[in-house]
Amino acid sequence: MQYGYVIREEMVVQGDNYKNGMVQIKAEGERVAKDDPIFRYYSNNEETLVKKIEELDIKIQEAMANETNLFSSDMKLLENQIQEKLIELEKLNDIQKITEYKKDINTKITKKAKIAGELSPSGSYIRKLIEERSSYEKTLNSGSEYINAPMSGIVSYRVDRIRECFNTRFFF
Repeated sequence: MQYGYVIREEMVVQGDNYKNGMVQIKAEGERVAKDDPIFRYYSNNEETLVKKIEELDIKIQEAMANETNLFSSDMKLLENQIQEKLIELEKLNDIQKITEYKKDINTKITKKAKIAGELSPSGSYIRKLIEERSSYEKTLNSGSEYINAPMSGIVSYRVDRIRECFNTRFFF
């Protein structure tokens, strides 16, 4: 008969903005390296800022849709890349990959909007919308608190009923 021992040590990681809520960057049970981001706390007024960014995205898309004379090779390339990502996205079921694809698609749409702003007669309006969107994104990102792994290990999220907040534990 063989015996095995499991030895683990854990460390609770928590930032200052835990009352705002959090977004998991790494999945439950995922292995992380030292100084990798594991989660981020929401910034103040995040919901409002996200809604404003979504509204601006719609306005940018509408302004770009009204421009039919934009046939730049860069625009066509970006449109094809976006279409390919959307097709690949339908086949995915891993939340990490889906999140990565979404960020990539949003980046390509923003690039497309910037090109449209440079090429179109209504470019100044589109540029204004893009600048406003960038401002909201900057505010959103500056108010967020990213928490990095203090050491390599495995991430475990659980609700701490005593403090009524999310704690992230590392097992190493």
